Amino acid sequence: MKLTKTCLVLFALASLIIVQVVQVVLAQQGGETPAEQIILAYIKARGLNIQPATEEYERLMKGILLGEHPGLTGRDSVFIENRAEWNDVIAYAAQYVAIGSTAGVELAVEEARLPSAAAAQQSQGEAGRLNAIAYAYKWSKAGTNTHHNPDYPDFGLDDCTNFVSQAMQAGGFREIGSGDGCTHEETSVEWYVEANPSPPLWCLGNFRDWEWSTSWSVPWPFRDYFAYQNRYATVPGWTTDVFTAKYYLSPGDVVQLQVPNGEDWLTYHTMIVTMEDENDLYVTYHSNALGLDEVDKPLSSIPAGPSQRYVLVKINFPAQVYLPLVMKRWPPIPDTPVLNPINNPNGSSSYTVSWQPAYLASTYTLQEATDVNFSTGVVTYYPGSATSRSVTGKAPGRYYYRVKASNSWGDSGWSTVEQTTVWPTTRTFYSVADTMVQSGYPTTNYGNSSIMRAGYYTGTRVMQSLARFDLSGIPAGMPIGQARLYLYLGSSQDSPGASRVIAVYRVTSSWTEGSVTWSTKPGLSDMYYGLISIPHADYRWYSVDVTTLVREWVNGQYTNYGVWILGNESPSHPNWRGVYTREDSGGRRPYLYITYGTGASSAQTGEGTFISPLPTPGSPSALPETFRSLVLIPEP
Repeated sequence: MKLTKTCLVLFALASLIIVQVVQVVLAQQGGETPAEQIILAYIKARGLNIQPATEEYERLMKGILLGEHPGLTGRDSVFIENRAEWNDVIAYAAQYVAIGSTAGVELAVEEARLPSAAAAQQSQGEAGRLNAIAYAYKWSKAGTNTHHNPDYPDFGLDDCTNFVSQAMQAGGFREIGSGDGCTHEETSVEWYVEANPSPPLWCLGNFRDWEWSTSWSVPWPFRDYFAYQNRYATVPGWTTDVFTAKYYLSPGDVVQLQVPNGEDWLTYHTMIVTMEDENDLYVTYHSNALGLDEVDKPLSSIPAGPSQRYVLVKINFPAQVYLPLVMKRWPPIPDTPVLNPINNPNGSSSYTVSWQPAYLASTYTLQEATDVNFSTGVVTYYPGSATSRSVTGKAPGRYYYRVKASNSWGDSGWSTVEQTTVWPTTRTFYSVADTMVQSGYPTTNYGNSSIMRAGYYTGTRVMQSLARFDLSGIPAGMPIGQARLYLYLGSSQDSPGASRVIAVYRVTSSWTEGSVTWSTKPGLSDMYYGLISIPHADYRWYSVDVTTLVREWVNGQYTNYGVWILGNESPSHPNWRGVYTREDSGGRRPYLYITYGTGASSAQTGEGTFISPLPTPGSPSALPETFRSLVLIPEP
């Protein structure tokens, strides 16, 4: 036994090393894939200090699969252009999670399909089902938190199946089997966890004070034990469709996530369904990408498609569950409902307010207010029998909610208060016209070019670029919180290691992309609105704050003719920077990222915020070799 355990420990350590080596090879093999380029652009834009082939990068991949990065994979993503790119990103993350897996071979799962005449699915063991749900709520905490039962081990980033097993035990399932002296036992015919207060000296690892079966803590052995070795569960199959999942599952059942693993599929995550409404299932689990809890997360928010799917596990709870004695109450008014934390991390104007069912409740009353004491803006937002309410179209601001239960005997007390903040609207406005003009070719139009340049080159001399954005979708006078101009460097000419400052000016007269030339170019403002320092040949996105300029456009102070993008125009040091235009096929056209709406003026992040406009430098000597001169270069 000692020799066997020692070999298992050494094998586990070797497997970990193999996983890390394989991940490094994947990150370096053949350069960056398109999916990796999208993910790296997202990392840059978020200001995250994450590198490929690191533990943090692997956590990011898991977070992508769990739908924790809607800014990357959500509907309003500025990084993904179409469904094909979305599939590529999910496939890349799935491959990263599956690499190096030492999990055993899983039984194949058939696709779950809706029957032609759908009948309601019956759920067994109602008391046990409710107990499992209640346990899941008790030992999980939404937000940047985690809540673990000290009577069980805490597996940190890998606690999902351990947590669901605990809920199943609370639902009436009894442990079967016992440990063999040290940590985990590879088995799907036993299901147990127990303390190991006196482990032998040869028992190594962080969890040497516990013994458990892999069916307790690992997704595939859990499903094997419940559905195949026993009749404690059935597996209707896999699906990528939430409505199919809703047909087969109810609160108390289990959803697992699978990703491709060679020719097979790998189950890597386990969640318990804790709530449902007419459109979705809501799952609760431990160990998101940061090791934190998720409570009532919409299943539809977890990506599903060719590279990730839901495996449906319908639990057959025991018919008898021994419950504690409850004394009679009189009058039999309902318990006070528990309002769930509101899941609205992106400050959306649409979100769901939900609460746990209250004992003896017939109906519920949900109140909304604009202060925590419910003294201002109070409205009865919802009366009815459901335990959730969808809120849509809310103006920016902070909202507070509380709920009470009612029946024919009276009302419960008000629940504790939960709050959410609706942020101002953030939209992306892509360029509708962009081009460049060159003094060396004063009558040539470059409206069809996929690159526009700023700077000076011996053959073309001064090169200047123009871009215009249609902001008609923003109502006149709307408060602007922040506006940033994004440009993607696509070409560059300079000395190795040199950085140049690109300046953004306001265009002061009209121009047309298909006809503007150096000879007919529009005017520019006397002041610049922002500066970007761009290193030579560092090809990626760059951004600059242009909040003041956008405010002036929206307020009607100036007509929106677009922006001038100007570089170092000194002939003594020829250089230029070229950025992509809207003619580029790679999705790298210029765009404005604007936050606006009531309350938007307080929503600025401070990221690179400029107090603009600023006075223009009077001559090249103001910023030697780094900035352009407004003194025109003489024509020969």
